[in-house]
Amino acid sequence: MRDILFFLLSMFVLSSCENLLIKDLEIDDTQFEKQLVVQSFVEANTDSIVAFISENESVLTPTDEIKFLDNADVQLLYQGNEIAKLEQGQDGRYYHFFDTPITERGEYEVVVSHTPYADASASTILPEDRSIRDLKFKYDVGTDPLDMSTASEISFVIDDQPGKDYYTINLSTVSSGLDTFVYEPGDTSFYENKIYIYQASTQLDPSISTIGYEGDYVISDETFDGQSKTIKIRFILSHSDSSPGFEDEVREVLRLNFTTHSEDSFKYTTSLNAYYDSGDFGLFSEPVSVYTNIENGLGVFAGLSKKEYTFE
Repeated sequence: MRDILFFLLSMFVLSSCENLLIKDLEIDDTQFEKQLVVQSFVEANTDSIVAFISENESVLTPTDEIKFLDNADVQLLYQGNEIAKLEQGQDGRYYHFFDTPITERGEYEVVVSHTPYADASASTILPEDRSIRDLKFKYDVGTDPLDMSTASEISFVIDDQPGKDYYTINLSTVSSGLDTFVYEPGDTSFYENKIYIYQASTQLDPSISTIGYEGDYVISDETFDGQSKTIKIRFILSHSDSSPGFEDEVREVLRLNFTTHSEDSFKYTTSLNAYYDSGDFGLFSEPVSVYTNIENGLGVFAGLSKKEYTFE
């Protein structure tokens, strides 16, 4: 009899747990407030600027599609004076094209008006151009300890200036042609002949860290502020070749994008990468807030300067 009572009690407890696990959670949405969302970057040495203007959505109405707001008033100011009014294009984004590239440093501000929202605004600094020198590429510098593939390396020198600077590096390759496969008349496939780049499992320089969303390498000048610093970055190529001409082939298609960020741009970029990386851990990931500097709204307005380098 005692065994029967124990069995019935166990079933009741399990049933209660199941009801608890599948019970719908009541989410309070009363604190949600509609706001303007602004995303725009002012980039040195370019002759245009684009802005994404939308509105935020409640967690109860998730969407994968950006819904651009029509007929917004979008102004770009430099040192407090209006220098452009962005016009909406057919794709929903807002654009302005300048007669000459943007080169003036100083404070830039974006102001967005759209009824019934409060005006949203943000200011940022366009960073000074920074350059690198003595750029080199070496195909084989050893074996990656985790990937067990051949590790390649680039090296260059940054002549850092006094004060806090924010750098990221992105490596990519251009296509070296197309491979054509004809199976039968009218059935032809084209495949891009391209070498892809992956981050190595370890970086030997403590001033370098990696962020996964864009495959960027982040460089901190904390240990070499105001000094010249040789940077070495290791990476893995999608395929290897021991033939003598392979290193020269990679050198021809390899590109290095060197970006100097404003503080706003750097904080937004790194927090966005942290947000996407946190999704790899699913339910066990820590919540990550994406940086925003928009007053009376959400999003980012930030400055940056980019340079692309090739290898000789």
